[in-house]
Amino acid sequence: MEKDFLPDAEPEATAQVLAAYLKRHGPATVPQLRAALRLSENAVRHHLQALERHGLLTREGSTGPGRGRPATRYALTARAEGLFPKRYLELLDAVLTAARTEGLEERLLARVAADMAARVQPPQVGLDGSERLYRLLQLLDYGDLLPELEVVPAGVCLHAYNCVYVEAGRRHPAVCELLPGVITAATGLKTTRLRCQRDGARACEFMVNTVG
Repeated sequence: MEKDFLPDAEPEATAQVLAAYLKRHGPATVPQLRAALRLSENAVRHHLQALERHGLLTREGSTGPGRGRPATRYALTARAEGLFPKRYLELLDAVLTAARTEGLEERLLARVAADMAARVQPPQVGLDGSERLYRLLQLLDYGDLLPELEVVPAGVCLHAYNCVYVEAGRRHPAVCELLPGVITAATGLKTTRLRCQRDGARACEFMVNTVG
């Protein structure tokens, strides 16, 4: 949860408890949350509004017993998964360590890059190299990279200020070839890694040859 999400630690903890209830029990109404969490209606609505404001909740209607307006139920969004601890990195580390032991790590990651590229092939006809690159990054939804694209004589330099693979790359350097591999396979544009955050650089940098 974001540090500035709520004004102090106690309300933030309450919001976490509310989110955990929805995670366990599924969508719930304000009265259900009041009863389960022993909070006032104002407190429940305050935390619901804060979660909703950050894209962590969605509303859905439900028909309850009797007549009247449908009750509003609140449900967690996919983005709310970030509120709960995950151990993806541990699993990835175990899989890649086993692959390295068997001499399969590079082949495995090359196959992953090829599969990722096959799912997001940008249009090739009528687009120059730079346009194919921009379209690919949109299809990959790589906004989380905090990317900047710099046009240089040889093509386009991609600066990624938030490499989403940096922790895995520190354990398994071959992971750092995944993004350039996907770009090359999906667009046909030769892509090389210039700098890497795992080595202390402020951004990962990739050179995409869009000329010629």
